[in-house]
Amino acid sequence: MKKIVLGMILVLALTGKLLSQEVNDKLINLGKVYNSYESIENPTKKEVRDMNKNFPDELKSASDFIIQTVTPKNILLNKKYLTLPDEVTLKYIYAIKSISDNLNKKNPVNNRDLLKSIMDQQITHYVLVDSYYGMLFNSITNKNKPSSHSSYNFNTSEYNLHDSTEKGILFLRCMEQCCGPIYSLVIEQKPSNTRLAHRYILEVPKFDGKPYFYYTDFSFLDFGVNIPKEDGKKSYKTYYMTHYYDMLLNHLNCLNKQGGTDKEKQELLFKSILKERSFYKYSIKEAVLNNMFYYKDVNTAAGFF
Repeated sequence: MKKIVLGMILVLALTGKLLSQEVNDKLINLGKVYNSYESIENPTKKEVRDMNKNFPDELKSASDFIIQTVTPKNILLNKKYLTLPDEVTLKYIYAIKSISDNLNKKNPVNNRDLLKSIMDQQITHYVLVDSYYGMLFNSITNKNKPSSHSSYNFNTSEYNLHDSTEKGILFLRCMEQCCGPIYSLVIEQKPSNTRLAHRYILEVPKFDGKPYFYYTDFSFLDFGVNIPKEDGKKSYKTYYMTHYYDMLLNHLNCLNKQGGTDKEKQELLFKSILKERSFYKYSIKEAVLNNMFYYKDVNTAAGFF
């Protein structure tokens, strides 16, 4: 907690600070680079070399991170990048992402005006954390595929994460990326392909040495966050835990359709937040979740939805 407070003090010192012309130009350029290469397109080797040149010391951590996010087969799963940066670096990275988002708008505002507005604001700490891990896991999905992370284990105690909110953000942002292809195969594809979806589920990394669904630390206070292509601020927990509940329900569906054992189904049902009624309100399938546990037989519960 002391480190969070110290970081906030540093950001307060940065808030309202007049950035040098060089820092302004570099941040805007990084925003343009991220916008161009965050998805399918990749920079040339020369462009990567040029991106590494002549960055002010205060921007080196942010620029290094952005270079990784646009680089194919990056090393963002290295502990160096999973470790939460200092608050000032987080704000610079948030500014870079905001400039990139602005470039996608039909009527973008002037980048310098936007940058000044961001630096003048006191951005909520957890919003900065969410932006960082959102960019990190989005890049892993876009730049490192196809790749299995089934042998990977996230040790949340090793990443400079100070509380359950920061750990929850890392977890939920990772699950958001894992959920996408599984949801597509089970829900959107007709007929559904639960065989392939189950294979993807088996490739989901572990957290703190246990299967992903053992993670249940979601009692942190909710906060508002702006979601791209959504109007106004949304409940963070409702938006991301809805995706996570989809992941759990699709996992259960795959076990049901692919001959999962009673032991496997029971482990998923009773070791995950599927059993935690206090969290159901954060899912749009709240009624389904409540009804599942009227059934004592694990196969009936697993096949209910």
